[in-house]
Amino acid sequence: MLRPRLGYDPAMSAVTDVEQSTRNFAQRNSGWVKGAARAGYVARGVLWSLIGLLALRLAFAGSGGKKADKSGALQEIGSKPFGKVLLILMAVACALYAAWHLLEAALNFEDKGVGGRIFRVVRAVIYISLVSAILRYALSKQSGNDNKQSEDFTEKMLDWPLGAWLVAAVGLALIGAGIYNGRQATGDRFKKHLECWNSDHAKAVDTLAKVGLFARMLVFVLVGGLFIQAAVTHDKDKAGGLDAALRRLIDWPFGRVLLGALAVGLIAFGLYSFAEAKYRRIETS
Repeated sequence: MLRPRLGYDPAMSAVTDVEQSTRNFAQRNSGWVKGAARAGYVARGVLWSLIGLLALRLAFAGSGGKKADKSGALQEIGSKPFGKVLLILMAVACALYAAWHLLEAALNFEDKGVGGRIFRVVRAVIYISLVSAILRYALSKQSGNDNKQSEDFTEKMLDWPLGAWLVAAVGLALIGAGIYNGRQATGDRFKKHLECWNSDHAKAVDTLAKVGLFARMLVFVLVGGLFIQAAVTHDKDKAGGLDAALRRLIDWPFGRVLLGALAVGLIAFGLYSFAEAKYRRIETS
């Protein structure tokens, strides 16, 4: 009769086998894995560039009925010739980007530690939800309303036990994400994954990265501030998405100028995403 080896754990062995098989798959298909990641960066670049352009129009020419957020960007794409085809391609690219993040979270090729793995999973979930939103709009012309979704989400949470604290925690998490982008903007950590520093484009990429990441920091802080305001006042109408945050910025002194500058920063982040699609070092081993 065969006896299990001392210390042998069949469950852990199975997990190790699956991880090794997945790692071998990624290495054998490294070209496809890298292509998936680069497609995702292109999709991200399209989305943020359009949001920046919509914000710029909101600042100086009115919104034209379109919101300066994800839903407005989807409407902008969908209104173009072959818009449905473009949206489906966007959805595929975002799905591939999410898959790459899940693969990286599982195998940790970039050695980012536990926190980095969790961040990858969160980002994958965000892009999976984006795939759902894109397909919903492509198939039914219903992109949803980010501001309304934020208000509904906040209203439900406020009815929970300790709901106001949970809403405040969401706001603080968004502000934390903003600080993370700000740290990247003021440092050079983003450079270690790019392979363009010996090229003529290095200075332009560096500028786009810092301006774009700083703009993203402000966006996250503004939206997070709305959630904290909703938690303090116990008023779901105080919450809102990106479009609501940008529209409130207009009411500040020199608000349209500030919004215009922020819009340029968001466009810069979109362009930086295109640079990442070209120059990012994608690890598969």
